[in-house]
Amino acid sequence: TTATRRYAKKQMQWFRKEKQFVFVPVPIDEPKISRVQAAVEIINNMCTMTREKYEEELLVPATKKEEEMPLSARTKFANEKQGKGMKFYQFQRHILKPG
Repeated sequence: TTATRRYAKKQMQWFRKEKQFVFVPVPIDEPKISRVQAAVEIINNMCTMTREKYEEELLVPATKKEEEMPLSARTKFANEKQGKGMKFYQFQRHILKPG
């Protein structure tokens, strides 16, 4: 529904403002078990990082190219691009015909 989309968009705006929030990429085109395993591996790696490396991961450098950014920054950047497309919902009507 429209209210759900608005709420999801608002949540992402809140998360983007929060400096300590870490974005974990989850590829939606893979099977569920692969997505979960990939997310667990990323979170596990972050939990075992040194404090300095973790702080570096949270930084979103304005001057670096996207491929040079830390994983969380790249995911945040991709999320912001995706969020811009969430502004408008184009309803498409589908007419079902008996087969």
